[in-house]
Amino acid sequence: MPKIPLDPELPLELMAQLHQHAVRYAWTRGIHGAALFDLSGQLLYLNEDIGRHNAVDRLAGYMLLEGVRPPVLLAVTGRVSQEMAAKAIGTGAVLLASRTGATAPAVSLAQRYGLALAAYVRPTGYRLYAPGGMPVPEGVLRP
Repeated sequence: MPKIPLDPELPLELMAQLHQHAVRYAWTRGIHGAALFDLSGQLLYLNEDIGRHNAVDRLAGYMLLEGVRPPVLLAVTGRVSQEMAAKAIGTGAVLLASRTGATAPAVSLAQRYGLALAAYVRPTGYRLYAPGGMPVPEGVLRP
């Protein structure tokens, strides 16, 4: 996957939009949200499901049905496992932002495939585990 320059503010913007539009997640805190964005950070599609994997799978399905071509950006509310990172890579995502953490195998896979992986995204910052095409901004925590 070619490295695409990304704005370091993108993880914050994507997560803010995900939280704004994921009404079922906000209401229950038991449903996961996943959102698909274009490279400018414009929301293309949001899905909420009881399973975080299902929510991301539906983003891929939307891409196929609507003819959305990679590269894209993804934001999720759940933990990023190796399988979640693989799904993001499979969609052609160049950035995966998560409200929660990422496993070591997910970080390794993201680094191998050039996926920028931002975890623990909060309004005040995030942890950048795999830079991909994103410069490390001042104040971003690195593990």
